[in-house]
Amino acid sequence: EAREQQLRQERQQEDLTRRTIQQADVRLFLNQNNSLSLFYKDTEITKCCGLQTSVLSQGVWYNQADSQVEIERPGPAEMLIRLHHRRLPLVVTWQCRLSGQGVLEWNAGAVITAPLRLDRRNASLMVSKVYTQWSAFPQKGAFPAMFSGQWQGMNNPQESPDFIALLPSSGQLPGIVFKDMHEPRSLLLVQNTDASLSSRVLEAQVEEASEQ
Repeated sequence: EAREQQLRQERQQEDLTRRTIQQADVRLFLNQNNSLSLFYKDTEITKCCGLQTSVLSQGVWYNQADSQVEIERPGPAEMLIRLHHRRLPLVVTWQCRLSGQGVLEWNAGAVITAPLRLDRRNASLMVSKVYTQWSAFPQKGAFPAMFSGQWQGMNNPQESPDFIALLPSSGQLPGIVFKDMHEPRSLLLVQNTDASLSSRVLEAQVEEASEQ
């Protein structure tokens, strides 16, 4: 029994190591909900859904929470994740790499394995309420002091900012810059969640409206 417990602990540690990449003070972890948790000096920056993708198909939103997961580790600071959707003919891929100066390169793609109508694709980062200032150049501002009963959009995404950013209320955590390097059609949104989540959200949204 003691040997079985030791083997179980070793397998758990191996799985934890496989799901984690780190570079200097930044650590990224694929959690059990199949979203990505982001840490800075062992303090979690993300909240709730963390870093994730979702798709809108025929009026229904799907994320990757119940997907079957495959993980490859091309390098110590790299992770390739394949998420096989159980309810859609869709395999989502995330290529994650931490480079110097706290940069996370997150390349999200998808393979459609049968005819499927996709209306919208989202990539979002949900973070702590300690981030109190936002920027979507030339717009910028402060989040409301209190959360309300509904989500609030903070910027006008039609002004097509090159990036969106958040600044914390103290110097304990780094600022966050969110930029879509690959999809010129994406709208970048800064959002404030409702009181139940009490979080800030940075999101890239792509309207698809095509059957593939």
